[in-house]
Amino acid sequence: MNRKVSLSRIGAIVLFGACGSTLLLDQVACSKEDVPPASQDTITIGMSAALTGGYSGVGKAMAQGAQTAIDLINSKGGVLGRPLRLDVQDDRSSNADDNGFATLKEVFNGFRDRKVSAIIGPGASVQTTEAQKITFPVPILQISAWSTGVGISDLQQPWPSRYLYRTAPSDVFQRIAMKKRMQEQVSDGTDGGTKARCSAPFLVYASDPLGLGFSEYFIPLIGEQNTLKVDTGQQSQYTQAVQKIRAARPLPDCVLFVTYEQVTAALIIELKAQYKPTEKLQLIGTDATYDPGFLRDVGNLKLVENMIGVVPDTRPRTQSFAAFSRIFHAQSGPGDAADDPPPFASSAFDAAALIALAIQKAKTADNAEAIRNALVEVSRGYPADKPGKSGQVQLVRPDSIALGLSVLAGGGTIDYDGASGTVDFDEKGDIRSGYVKWEIINGNFVDVDRFTQDELNE
Repeated sequence: MNRKVSLSRIGAIVLFGACGSTLLLDQVACSKEDVPPASQDTITIGMSAALTGGYSGVGKAMAQGAQTAIDLINSKGGVLGRPLRLDVQDDRSSNADDNGFATLKEVFNGFRDRKVSAIIGPGASVQTTEAQKITFPVPILQISAWSTGVGISDLQQPWPSRYLYRTAPSDVFQRIAMKKRMQEQVSDGTDGGTKARCSAPFLVYASDPLGLGFSEYFIPLIGEQNTLKVDTGQQSQYTQAVQKIRAARPLPDCVLFVTYEQVTAALIIELKAQYKPTEKLQLIGTDATYDPGFLRDVGNLKLVENMIGVVPDTRPRTQSFAAFSRIFHAQSGPGDAADDPPPFASSAFDAAALIALAIQKAKTADNAEAIRNALVEVSRGYPADKPGKSGQVQLVRPDSIALGLSVLAGGGTIDYDGASGTVDFDEKGDIRSGYVKWEIINGNFVDVDRFTQDELNE
């Protein structure tokens, strides 16, 4: 079934408990000075979220997802008999181009100074890479709910040295899903005839962890002459990029953009201005394009009608996601309950829930190593240094987190089955996931089909 993505609601989300007061996500989050000191009884989890700037479409959704988990757990009595507080800081989509990561550095130095128990975020892979310079080698548990770059897996050594995890899957799998999407059979214009969707593909990728991870995979498949690496921030460069695409022979019939949404929008506007109406061109994007900011930046939505792509399946058709969806809609106020929660809200919910469960298992909010070890165990039902499940293991879903906390308090073992998927962390902090096939139809992102985890093996 086709499902329309609900993205318009996240602009006016209200978070309760962040920064000690009500926080409107369409405003800048509180500064370090605005954050009251946590009481001895409060367990504080930091969250770096893009509430403003180019990544804000996803950032706001993730902030709401994480806060949903915190509110749910607090309504059940908190963790270790103590309330949780989500210290949400707006990293303003901070990157090297606009301010040399200055805002991101301020946010993460603040978390370190305030000695939060763990950190959720940041979002983009390039941000997570930069944040590691601040949070590591100083041990502090960090979970990103959006970073999918291949290189994230190697930013730290595997367990037991690892403190960086993610509830979004590595682009190792997104690359495979993208190749399968490009190879899909479509009509060739004859009666019943078909052809591969892309016969002359061209790759445009950014010189960041997202783009480089895709380039190393696709260059051997399509040839380096059919690829182009771009930096961001210069309109003249986009014109040159389009000229190279136009000069390729045969003329590309599909272009894959592995760039963040602002750059992708600028490139498409320039590209469409130079293509003739009779020249068919399939536009393709990644999870970095699957953002309401992309549609806003394009402006003329006719330019991207029928654009396709893939995105990690953060809204799987599972009991756990259905439970999360009910909780999310109950807490987020008025809205169409038939709509799915926005993309990556579930992966942020899982990040917050797993941190809370890990603290309960570790019986401490201050020992980073103990919390990290407990995190791996509660995510999959057995410790990192054990071969698999043994004995009695309680399955815990988003609507039974209170049961999970109780089992852990009694010394039992749980396996958290997340809103976004199984979220079983491996030794590199990675998880497996299926992928959604999306298409822009009538100016909206629409989920048209899915790749299962088993379909993405090579």
